[in-house]
Amino acid sequence: TTLNAACLALMSAGIPLRSAFTAVTLAVVPNPDDQTDGEHVVVIDPTLDEERDALSTHVFVLGASDDGDEPSPIYSVQSEGDFTMDQFEQCAGLASRTATVVLAHMAKAMASPPSSSS
Repeated sequence: TTLNAACLALMSAGIPLRSAFTAVTLAVVPNPDDQTDGEHVVVIDPTLDEERDALSTHVFVLGASDDGDEPSPIYSVQSEGDFTMDQFEQCAGLASRTATVVLAHMAKAMASPPSSSS
């Protein structure tokens, strides 16, 4: 997302941040294998078609936790559509786990020296 690029740009420019941050987009979509209209699937980084078909969409902005074992703190959430609290909590947990992975990749990218193009 644009927020992920903005965080990397700030880090690359040496602008001090309290913590790195990342955005994770999720969609709650009907389960295509379920015929009862009761089951759903949570999709990370949904396609445009998945967003259109979604029961709800959620964009979480999360920061890096001080301890890798702790969930990432949630800075902001934008949710649209109809969803239950259980679905929201499922999305929040998945967003936190995804943010941990994304932030680790961002840290690794920032630690690597830039490659020289010859």
